[in-house]
Amino acid sequence: RSRAEQYPRQEVPDALEYHLVRARLQVHYARSPGEAVEFFRNYLNSKGNETNLAARYGLAVAYLEDGQADKAREQLQILLNDNPARITFLVSLAETWLAQKDYEKARSLLVHALKRNPGNYPITETLSRVETEAGNGQRAADYLKDLLRDYPDREHLWLRLAEAEGLARNIVGVHRARAEYALLMGDPESARRQLRQAQEKAPASSPLHQVISERLAEVTSRMAASQR
Repeated sequence: RSRAEQYPRQEVPDALEYHLVRARLQVHYARSPGEAVEFFRNYLNSKGNETNLAARYGLAVAYLEDGQADKAREQLQILLNDNPARITFLVSLAETWLAQKDYEKARSLLVHALKRNPGNYPITETLSRVETEAGNGQRAADYLKDLLRDYPDREHLWLRLAEAEGLARNIVGVHRARAEYALLMGDPESARRQLRQAQEKAPASSPLHQVISERLAEVTSRMAASQR
């Protein structure tokens, strides 16, 4: 699934954002990134289209998908000169650093942006990817848990959390995340199995053990009710 499709819809209509998402999707569905580069480059070179922000953003995304992060960054810097607070441009700029495994630059840019936009989904989601790829499982897990408090029905976030917990060597967390993913995918038996494994590994009599036991009982009860 493309990241554009994962972003929650904004309550306030934003005409430019609509065209930016559309440009990203055009790149996603192009036959190849190179073809998308050629399309947007030709469009921008046509008379009257030089200032089209969505087309320039499309070119940046196409360059990034084509493995040309430096060229993508050049286009994004042009866009940010006139739109320094546009979150979509900032996140994409961070993705150019992420593509080159420059985690510190990506992290610095996104942390600064998150301070100005607390709780923002695209920024937080991208930060979780930065930390996962940088091998910082606990940081990635913290960001993902922040997102899941508001978006508990997004199954891909639970899958990403399981990966992050694995990096952090939190085996109980891995099982719990996999259980929630299984529930969302309509597989309560797998969820119950994962919760039992989490229960076995959590310290007995701990608050965590109690939370897991309550969730296991809830899932078991739900399964029994569905079989009546």
